[in-house]
Amino acid sequence: MPRRRLVAALAVTMPALMAGAVTARVYLLPERALEQVFPGSEVQRQSIYLSEAEQSQLAMQGGGDAGRFFTAYLARRQGRLEGIAFFDTHRVRTKEQTLCIAVAPGGRILQVRIISFFEPTDFLPPQRWLDLFRNRTRADSLQPGSDLPAITGATMTSTASARAVRRALWLYDLLRSRGIDGL
Repeated sequence: MPRRRLVAALAVTMPALMAGAVTARVYLLPERALEQVFPGSEVQRQSIYLSEAEQSQLAMQGGGDAGRFFTAYLARRQGRLEGIAFFDTHRVRTKEQTLCIAVAPGGRILQVRIISFFEPTDFLPPQRWLDLFRNRTRADSLQPGSDLPAITGATMTSTASARAVRRALWLYDLLRSRGIDGL
């Protein structure tokens, strides 16, 4: 009898599990993204806690209301800082997108990569558009439709992505002001 229950339970749950796997759109595992962005580097996690004043300042600087806790991934090779990556998960329209945003010492964007995207694929930003962030800094406005081309049919995605990049650059500057070694 227990075997029949197991088979019946699997028959009911397997289609649901399979459907979830098909609709989930994870494009790159975070560990793999860090390996690709910083090959051969040793990566260390750094927790970032914002004060209420810092959280307000981040929101005013265009980073949106994103909470008070972040994690930075500091990549070092032979003791020298190669860069910092941030994984930013945010809502695009009704579902989430996660980006890996890598910042070089000096505060310029190295790369932006899609980790996961749960909106319809029609709204997915192409990698060539994300590559437009490369070498941008906080001095750039990073506004889609202004200094970045808009993505037809994906306005909310481009806006959310640009906000995430601005947030990463702001967090980078915050770490630098806190005296993180190598910044």
